[in-house]
Amino acid sequence: APYFADNTGKTDVTAAIQRAIDDCSKAGGGTVFLPVGEYLLQGSLYIRPFTALIGDYTDPDLKEGYGTVILADVPSVDKKNPALIKIGASAGVRGLTVYYPRQNIDNVLPYPYTFFIEGNGDYMLSSITDCTLINSYRGIGVSAECEEGIYQCHEMFTLENVKGTCLYEGLSAHNSADVDTVKTLYLL
Repeated sequence: APYFADNTGKTDVTAAIQRAIDDCSKAGGGTVFLPVGEYLLQGSLYIRPFTALIGDYTDPDLKEGYGTVILADVPSVDKKNPALIKIGASAGVRGLTVYYPRQNIDNVLPYPYTFFIEGNGDYMLSSITDCTLINSYRGIGVSAECEEGIYQCHEMFTLENVKGTCLYEGLSAHNSADVDTVKTLYLL
């Protein structure tokens, strides 16, 4: 309560999760937690600065199951953005498995980035940790080209323990103005 995001994967919860993130941000920041289950997204989320979206992580190489699963049932478009989940400054995601249920290896569909760390305004210290991508087309973009060759700038992002299948591009990172951390990244 009060968001009641359905964790059966049958009802779109994009608005409910975004409301929780927005309320958390208005309160000064913090964590929005999604327990084990399946969460249907039919739109994009924005993780506001000083806010984190955290799931119950299950490492698919060590245990059965996938923990907190985001079902990315969004339109197929061959654009880099808007990403499924855009991450602001000093914000992050952890413990999520993102699955594209309409993706098919015999008919690969293009999608924007699954995760995109923006690089405008206050642009430091964003993170993506303990996440699994299943059938992503474009995995992670960090200050990546947005439109018409325009790149943003970013500092000190962290990518750690991210696994999965990206059918076109795993990671695109540009214009980092400081030391970033990319550790244990397995994107095929």
